[in-house]
Amino acid sequence: SANFDLGKFDRLIFTASTYEIPDYLFDITKQDGLLLVPLRNRGPAEEAVLLRRIPTGFESQEVRLCKFVPLISNWSMTDPSGVKPLPENGFWPSIIQDRRRKKAFHFSPGDVKTQLYRTLPFTAFLSRTEPQFRVFSLSPSAGMGGLERAIFGDPITIALALGREEFRSATLWHQGELWELGENSTATQDFERAFDDWNARGKPTGAEFKLAVSRQDKGQNFLASNNQWHEIRGNHLFTWTIA
Repeated sequence: SANFDLGKFDRLIFTASTYEIPDYLFDITKQDGLLLVPLRNRGPAEEAVLLRRIPTGFESQEVRLCKFVPLISNWSMTDPSGVKPLPENGFWPSIIQDRRRKKAFHFSPGDVKTQLYRTLPFTAFLSRTEPQFRVFSLSPSAGMGGLERAIFGDPITIALALGREEFRSATLWHQGELWELGENSTATQDFERAFDDWNARGKPTGAEFKLAVSRQDKGQNFLASNNQWHEIRGNHLFTWTIA
């Protein structure tokens, strides 16, 4: 809840990008009021989402691609959004050393910078549909200007990663190559299936998803359907839908 007593508002603008929606915005937004908030994904893509307050939470009215400065918050060190350094411990630093096979995997013709630009809508798609998807920087960035690197990531270091820890399997896309990591090809096959699904849907961007946000009911289990996916962000349930 809010730490201030300002009453209810029918229009609010959040001016930094965030992975979660703070609880107090539920409390201070009037029913049918509008909240404009830039939402971060796992990866460099972001969207400005216009949300309408409804009895169960919020639902999106309009979505546009954007890039904002990130919110500095209590959860900013633990949320998976943006491009993260490779963890020092756990599943990823160990399995990334176990590279079995690689093959060329191109999102479009062109150099590695062009390839990276073309991955942006795919990262937004995976951020909503694959809970184990992450985007890592494999080493300190070098080779791009500060603003360009902040918006798109550094093509020399950025890697799209999908893990299947229960199968000791992972895959890593980096500079136009897809690496199979670990004991089997489960994660690589899942990555390729997701890529085919994204293509079959017309290569949607993050702006083509509808969003509903509600306070999480910890007693419920939610299953994804063909056009709808559920994601827990903090205390809230994000439900993404695409036509």
